[in-house]
Amino acid sequence: MENNRENRNLAARWDELTGSLIGLARACTTNPRDEITDRALVEGLAGSIYRGGGDEERFGALIPLVHQAKEHAAPGCAMCTARCGNTDDYEMERMWNGPEKVRTIKTLLLCSLRQMAAMVWPVMRNGDKISEEILDFFYRALFILAEDWEPEYLLSSVMEAGRINLLCMEYSEDGKEERA
Repeated sequence: MENNRENRNLAARWDELTGSLIGLARACTTNPRDEITDRALVEGLAGSIYRGGGDEERFGALIPLVHQAKEHAAPGCAMCTARCGNTDDYEMERMWNGPEKVRTIKTLLLCSLRQMAAMVWPVMRNGDKISEEILDFFYRALFILAEDWEPEYLLSSVMEAGRINLLCMEYSEDGKEERA
């Protein structure tokens, strides 16, 4: 019984982190993004891969990091009296309760984003830059997760993820060669 509660708590934190990442991506559609937002976005995606023990603490550190980056990108939005909602954290329940085909495609896209970020985060953590094309895709794909689009349109993003994944693999392979 205790294990089920822990799993539910972990899933809730996972969703909270993902929702905050979507909020950051959406904030950067109308506000400039920079190294601070890029690093928070990639670190958050890479850190959201489930690895077992310790995830609660990791999520607990990443969520404020993402919120700080969002405040950096869109200062004052959190305190705005005429809230538009564009920079709000996304409620993942909307995705999980959506139509099955849409939910399946969005889940595939989200898992791909996490895996790609895990490939390039070590490069960024070391202070090196990654392709703007990869970063642009991460922001765009996270934005798309909050949209209620038809499966056919969403599927084109998954196909693009395959191409971007190959670019991310190049960074991952370069890092392996350097460490060898």
